[in-house]
Amino acid sequence: MTTTCSRSIQGHASDSSEQRKAEKETLTTLESKLKYPLRKECIKLGKGLRVEVDGKNDQEKMLCEICCHIGSLKAGQRHKVAGDMLKLIFVEKALGGEWRKVICLVDQQARDSVENSWLGAAAEEMGIEVEVVPLSKAGRDDIRKAQGRQRR
Repeated sequence: MTTTCSRSIQGHASDSSEQRKAEKETLTTLESKLKYPLRKECIKLGKGLRVEVDGKNDQEKMLCEICCHIGSLKAGQRHKVAGDMLKLIFVEKALGGEWRKVICLVDQQARDSVENSWLGAAAEEMGIEVEVVPLSKAGRDDIRKAQGRQRR
């Protein structure tokens, strides 16, 4: 049911090695907190469609998406989180059964942007947890640099 998805957006202005590195750090920190492994996985959905999730554990029935943004979310980042929420719901339905669905953010201000909007209410209604998994100081510094570069 799984295969490798290609990262077609790699090299895009909004994509950065810092964010991919921060995603790995976040996943490792989350694994330590949960006490079970998570792996990035590409899931075949049929009809030639595939979707990649940032973290999945079949035994624990856990799915997660990671958003590595420091500070309040702007419209584009809120849309990304909304899309990630929809992806988690869609993947859960495709896999069958009930799965724990988590949106991981790396910053409390980013979480507040979700929680203090319709997205927070939607997440609660849909059974999606919104967690903060803080980055190391070096990871935060790297993300701030990348965000500054991406604003230009």
